[in-house]
Amino acid sequence: MVDEEPTTEAAVAAWISDELLARDPFVNVADASDEHRVGHEGCEAFPSRPGHLFAVLAASIGARRVLEVGGGLGYSTLWFASGVGPEGRVETIEGDATHAELLRGAVAAHGYEEAVAVHEGRDADLLATLTGPYDLIFYDAAIPGPELVDTCERLLRAGGALLASNIFLGRYVPNHPDLDRGAQFRRRLLDSSGWLASFVNGKLLAVRR
Repeated sequence: MVDEEPTTEAAVAAWISDELLARDPFVNVADASDEHRVGHEGCEAFPSRPGHLFAVLAASIGARRVLEVGGGLGYSTLWFASGVGPEGRVETIEGDATHAELLRGAVAAHGYEEAVAVHEGRDADLLATLTGPYDLIFYDAAIPGPELVDTCERLLRAGGALLASNIFLGRYVPNHPDLDRGAQFRRRLLDSSGWLASFVNGKLLAVRR
């Protein structure tokens, strides 16, 4: 049976959402994240749906070592783990102890214990202790500041990719005190000769030259 062609923006969006949702082995983790946030005061763990982009990006650059900053309850972590292949490894940093415990549980439930390492603690402190090179870094913690560029240049291999979330939070929190830092981060990557940068699904995607 041939699909009925979607002919409006809304229909295209619905088609994509329905098809990817039907092929999401980690949807239970995303749903659990949304449910957890309701009862966890101050929780800002939003799963980036659909997660297929993470696996596709990791596989497309042949990533074998991925660093995630802000693992939440593990939705994106699992997608990265599925994209790096059996020889790959994902390291994720999570600052909230409750989230880190739930993340470990989700990883175990889906059989990725050998592929994922969870670093629990403040990301700025932990990043200073890590050594590269990583093939892919996903930043999904606070609004990234310009110092993240220095960190990624230290940890990311040439040709490696940086994917960063929370770079346009002014849409939702127009008085957030870190919006200027986020603007500096965007501008520094876009203006640097050492990076190729663009945007996908509201996230900044950059490749280190």
